[in-house]
Amino acid sequence: DGPGCEDAKACLGSIAKFLLTHESQRMELIINGHKNVTGTDPATWMDRPHIRFIGETGLEDTKWYNHKQNDALGYFMWARIQLALADKMPIVGDHYKLLGQLFDFLRTIECWKDLDAGHWEEHSAQHASSLGPCLAAVKAFKELVEQEGMSVLPCKDDTPDVLEKNLQEQLDLILPNETITPAEHTRDADSALIFLCYPLGVVSDKMGLQIVERLKKVMGHIAMCRYRKDSYWCKDYKELIGDDPTKHFTDEELKHRDSLLKEGEEAQKLYSEYSDWCEDRARQLAHEIKTGSAEADSLKASIAQEEATTATLGAKIEELAAAIATDEADLNAATHIREHEHSDFVREEAELAETVDMLKRATSILEREMAKGGAAMLQMRSINNLADALKVMVQASALSSADASKLSAFVQTQQQAKEDAEDQEDDAEFGAPAAAAYKGHSGDILEVLEGLTDKAEEQLGDLRKKETTDLHNFQMLQQSLEDE
Repeated sequence: DGPGCEDAKACLGSIAKFLLTHESQRMELIINGHKNVTGTDPATWMDRPHIRFIGETGLEDTKWYNHKQNDALGYFMWARIQLALADKMPIVGDHYKLLGQLFDFLRTIECWKDLDAGHWEEHSAQHASSLGPCLAAVKAFKELVEQEGMSVLPCKDDTPDVLEKNLQEQLDLILPNETITPAEHTRDADSALIFLCYPLGVVSDKMGLQIVERLKKVMGHIAMCRYRKDSYWCKDYKELIGDDPTKHFTDEELKHRDSLLKEGEEAQKLYSEYSDWCEDRARQLAHEIKTGSAEADSLKASIAQEEATTATLGAKIEELAAAIATDEADLNAATHIREHEHSDFVREEAELAETVDMLKRATSILEREMAKGGAAMLQMRSINNLADALKVMVQASALSSADASKLSAFVQTQQQAKEDAEDQEDDAEFGAPAAAAYKGHSGDILEVLEGLTDKAEEQLGDLRKKETTDLHNFQMLQQSLEDE
């Protein structure tokens, strides 16, 4: 899954496209007997399906190359089938045809006894590292056939069985060696065999342990080589052979190259190369240390600066937190006061509104009774104070006793406020204290009630203005504290 899976699909898809486009015809010629590529004749090696191509273009590389590398074909087939087994890239159409063609090709050349070039450009021999990938591909294909219920194979019906039987028999004869045929190229330890253990899994645990035990022969103090007496590591290789890293060799050329390898030179060359690597690495590390030290100093300075900034910001945060706490306390106190102010306003507004209404009703009643000239008005002529006037109106059912009491209380409140303001000076509008006398005419009572009404309405207006001002001041304070 993930990017690795997508990369594998893209890579194997490109290889399949190359083989279908350029190599299918080569394999058909061999399968149908028109070309014979078995044996050790270098002239036939380019007639085999090419295992090297130009990556940038996907075209064949026409340079001479030893394409006798059955392991490369086996690894491709095995990897392609793994994607199919995992339901990541089904094998259908041209890919199915290509797979069958590859199996029939390996059967035609009898890959189990084919003397190929092994895991790289080795002597023509029967290499276990080539047999293993082909066997793994056959076993994986059989598993896919069973998993998918395939009834029609892309190759001859018995090809998978023929390949598995012969490959397994030959592999059992050779392992834990890499090669035993021909005898002059016998090799008992080769790092390429480790892939037969994993990921191919074509050997038992017991055989795997034997392979690993053999590999101790190719292990050094630091690393391991592919195999011992590899003439690629001969002394002065570039001067004697050339510096073309893509050059491949015929069997005769390899014999000549092998003759250049002297006892101990392989180890000396490896040591020299390792020594050169150590020196290059030491210079690289010295540069990295120098660069890293300068970077460390710069980072330390940055850290110190950031720590100072952090301390400054921490103090600022504490200062702001204290200011916020103070502002929140001020806002809570102001909100509490505002709530009380508004509560008082609601109560006082209701009382004044009710008083205004009562005064207007009392005035209206008195005007109506005066117009009628009833007995109550005759009685009013002998009354000389407001309290008695209100009592007469109550007795005449012109005013409720509750309203009369509230009006009396209002008059007393107004009179007391007036006295406090004028330092006990008589009030010309209301006369003496609330029970004081007034002129014995009903018209005078009307004037008093109208005056009281005007006063009450004035107080109601002042009260509402004050409420508006108080609310505005609170909102301004609230906005100021929240903006901080």
